[in-house]
Amino acid sequence: MRIHENAHMAAAGGLAIRKHSLLVPQVGPDGRLCAVGGHVQIDVSAESSPEETILKMQRVVAAAMSPSEPSTADMKVVVSAMSKLVSAREQIDERREVAEEAGDNEESPGDAAVSAFTDQKL
Repeated sequence: MRIHENAHMAAAGGLAIRKHSLLVPQVGPDGRLCAVGGHVQIDVSAESSPEETILKMQRVVAAAMSPSEPSTADMKVVVSAMSKLVSAREQIDERREVAEEAGDNEESPGDAAVSAFTDQKL
């Protein structure tokens, strides 16, 4: 359990809201305490720009998928982060369409990096 939670902490970096995971202790068959569950709270809020949100959600997905066997809760975090990532990508696409209609073909800073990531299959 500690390995699972430590993987989340390592991958989350500055997104971890708490510095230590909350491990749930239980008395094992040998009478000793052992961790049977845990939780690492990660900041999954959207950022001020869609580009920043996409980059942050990339890190959230990486943190949630970092253990060798992600839990159901981990997968729920991935689904939530991917939803926010897709919404941010749609905002960028809408902004680009409006700019193209207005005759402005300039990409905003970070568009190329964001496009490179979001065009990949996860």
